[in-house]
Amino acid sequence: MLNLIVVSKKRDNIRRWSDALGELYPVFCFTSIESLLAQTDKSDTLSLLVIDASLVKEMNQVSGLCSKFCKIIVFGENLTSTKKIQFIHEGACGYSDILIDEQMIVRAVASVINNEIWLERQLIPEMLRGSIVKRKQYLENEEELNKVVLKNLPCLTKRETSVVELVYRGEDNESIAGKLNISVRTVKAHLSAVYHKFETPNRFQLVVLLKNLHVKFLSTENDGEFHFQKEVH
Repeated sequence: MLNLIVVSKKRDNIRRWSDALGELYPVFCFTSIESLLAQTDKSDTLSLLVIDASLVKEMNQVSGLCSKFCKIIVFGENLTSTKKIQFIHEGACGYSDILIDEQMIVRAVASVINNEIWLERQLIPEMLRGSIVKRKQYLENEEELNKVVLKNLPCLTKRETSVVELVYRGEDNESIAGKLNISVRTVKAHLSAVYHKFETPNRFQLVVLLKNLHVKFLSTENDGEFHFQKEVH
């Protein structure tokens, strides 16, 4: 069963989510990101993290948390549409208003567990417009991005390439570790190196980058290696 972790410095917020979900999932509560990380020093792929937006001082914190936990929902109040959508772009699976009722809390969590994005319906068109703009910007700079691909793909080691392919296929860190016969810590180390080489902040952005650049993988069973190929359209 999936665990729920609720993080907020306000007891009322913790109580609202734990009361709504306590009979459905094991719920663990923390009052700060620091206290949470002190208790979870490794990747936790069996927990859904629900975090108060007021605790997020920089957006890269969301990216970092996404690499540690199965899924993330951010909740807050009086945030701009841009801010809410930004949480999703950073890897969160949902954004919720702080005052939604218990029934909606249960629905939000169930939707995210079912691999859906939980976001106010009226924000979806805006989020899609943002994606279209980014895609247009990509197309306008395709030649430059092609150079980045040609420069950086060959820089990956064989093991990094294998890890990236499995990430691209949607595998989590524990699954990757099992398939490659390495530790989860080693998987994370390889991913950190890949993020640095591709100048991407997290797993989500890495996959988006590769999809936008139409990169596919060619597995060679005979030599046990993996090779990148950029599709031409």
